[in-house]
Amino acid sequence: MRIATLLAAAALSACTYQEEKPDIFIEVDNVPAGANHLEVVLTDSAGAPVKNYNPSLGPGAQTSVALALSAPASLGAFTVKVTARDRDTNSLATGSVQGVVPTAANLQITLATTGGP
Repeated sequence: MRIATLLAAAALSACTYQEEKPDIFIEVDNVPAGANHLEVVLTDSAGAPVKNYNPSLGPGAQTSVALALSAPASLGAFTVKVTARDRDTNSLATGSVQGVVPTAANLQITLATTGGP
């Protein structure tokens, strides 16, 4: 009886981990030289934020960044908004792109400067 109870408890506590697989690929261009990190917000078709990403950059390290994100749902529209920020979190540039899963493949965002500090 103890063994059956232990097996049942082990089965109930088993993790159902499933890795995220990227299906949205975005090239972000015109990253300002003073950018320390990007603030990337992925929203679903209702406009609700689903995921936030904050990739770090070395200031002046690169003017383009490739992102690979997992879609908020297997089907439907999404929006990705990117804000380049300096180390003090001031906004330097922004841009966004919309797509539809599963047809979204390679998308591009060219950031427009916001005036910054």
